[in-house]
Amino acid sequence: MLLHEIIKSKEEIAENKERIITSKDEIIISKDEIITLLKSENKDLKKKLLPEEMRRPKFSEVVKGSLPRDVLVVKPKKDIQEKLENEYEFEIPKKKNPRIKIIGLKREMTADKEKLINNIILQNGLGTSSD
Repeated sequence: MLLHEIIKSKEEIAENKERIITSKDEIIISKDEIITLLKSENKDLKKKLLPEEMRRPKFSEVVKGSLPRDVLVVKPKKDIQEKLENEYEFEIPKKKNPRIKIIGLKREMTADKEKLINNIILQNGLGTSSD
């Protein structure tokens, strides 16, 4: 499935707090979060969340100037969905293949984007892999 079929517009991302889950197996990360990850010194975090071609230094320039790359899809482990459900309010449309939109935080988050990603993803198993 092409990325533009999953997300129709940049505005849709902004309206939904820049983060949308399209299924139990996909997390879509906003452009700002990709840039934050690229600036990060945490190589393990980059390895787990960014595909190989996005870890190259030139990609940050592509992200900043390119609309088709507003979001990035990553596949989390199964227990991350449950963790996200505890962190966010969800809107689940009644459709055959519903898109689960995160419409807001259940509690105030003071951590920056990288720490938020760390808390939700790395502490749920992605950061402890030995590969």
